[in-house]
Amino acid sequence: MYQYDESVEITSLQQFECLLDPIPEPIKFMKGQYDTTIVSYLFQTDDTFNTAASLECRGIVFDKNGKLIGRPLHKFFNYGQVYKTVDQSQVKAIYPKLDGSMIHTVAFDDETFMLKSKKSFSSDVAISATKFLDRPENSKFKAELVKLATQGLTVIMEYTAPDNQIVVKYNDEKLTVLHIRDNLTGEYITDMVVSQGYFEIRKNLVKPLDITVDQAIANLDTMTNEEGYIIQLDNDDMVKIKCPWYLKLHRTVTFIRERDIAEAFLDESLDDVKEALFNINANMDRVLEIEQELSDDILKIVSEVDMLYTDKSQLSRKDYAIKFKEHAYFPLLMQKYVNGEYDVLKWYKLNRLNNYTLRQICQSNNEDDN
Repeated sequence: MYQYDESVEITSLQQFECLLDPIPEPIKFMKGQYDTTIVSYLFQTDDTFNTAASLECRGIVFDKNGKLIGRPLHKFFNYGQVYKTVDQSQVKAIYPKLDGSMIHTVAFDDETFMLKSKKSFSSDVAISATKFLDRPENSKFKAELVKLATQGLTVIMEYTAPDNQIVVKYNDEKLTVLHIRDNLTGEYITDMVVSQGYFEIRKNLVKPLDITVDQAIANLDTMTNEEGYIIQLDNDDMVKIKCPWYLKLHRTVTFIRERDIAEAFLDESLDDVKEALFNINANMDRVLEIEQELSDDILKIVSEVDMLYTDKSQLSRKDYAIKFKEHAYFPLLMQKYVNGEYDVLKWYKLNRLNNYTLRQICQSNNEDDN
C-alpha cells in the first residue's frame, strides 16, 4: 500500500486517468447521475492503492466536461497497516472517530448544490443527509456549505443518526464537518477556512482532542460506546485506530464463519475484521482465500455487465429489457441502463452470499479470549 506523502493536483478527468495508468482492477470509472463520472474502488486488495492518485479513488466526482467537482477524503488505513508506529512529533491533531457515513458536498457550474455519499447522489444515506440539511433550522449551515462548494472546495462530513447506526448509537441526527479540501490541489485547508468566519461550519466542526498518541493507544482497551481515534499527521495523511470494544461488536468475535468473512468483504469492512482477527492470533489463510475468490468473481461480473451494456446500450429501454430479461445479471444490466451505475456488491450479497457456508474458519489462539 502506498504511503500518502502530499496531495495530488488534479486538473481534469482525463489528466486523472493518466495519473492512474495502469488503473488497478478494483477501481472503476462509473457513470453517475447528472452526467457525472464517479471514480471509486469497489473493494480493496493489497494492490488497489499503490500510487498517490489511487488514494484519491474514494468517490471523487467529475462533471460532464471532466471538471473535478467533489473531492472526498483520500484513502487512509488502520494503525499498523502503513504506519507501524506514529511519533508524536509527526502529529497535527487527534480526533474522535465517528461511526457514521461519509458525506461530501458537490457543486456544478450552474451552482446546483448536492450532497453525495461515496458512490452515489441517491443512496439512502445521501438522501437522509440532504433532508436533514434542508430543514429550516439548518439553513445558515447549508448556506455556508453552498458558498464553499461553489468556490471549488469540498466539505467532507460524517452523517450520524439514530436510524443510521453502524455500531455506536447516536441519539441525535447530525452532520459533523471533518475536513475541507481544495478540489484542484487536494490540500486540507479546514483551519484556514474557519479562520475567515464561517460560524456554522465552525460550530459543526469535529473538535480535536487534547491527548497524545501514546495516551490514545492506552485509552483503547477501556473505551466503550466509541469507535476510536483518527490521527492526522503533519503531511495530512491520517491513521485510524479502533478500540477492541468496537471491533468485537463489528461482527468480529472469537470465532467466525466463511459467510461472515464474505459479508464483511461485501460491506467493505473486512479490514476491521482482519485487524481484530490478527489481534487474537487467528489463522488467516481461509480469510485471504475468500477475499481473493470474491475479488476475482466480482471483477468478472463487472467486466461482463459493462461489456454487454456497451454492446447493446443503443437499444430502446423495452428492447434492452427483452434482450436481457433471462440473463443472470439482468438487475445489474437494467441499473446500468437506467442510472448509469449499479451496485454489484449489494447484488452479490443478495444473490450469492449464501454460496459461502456457516463453517467456522477462525478461532482465537489466545486462552484468555474465552
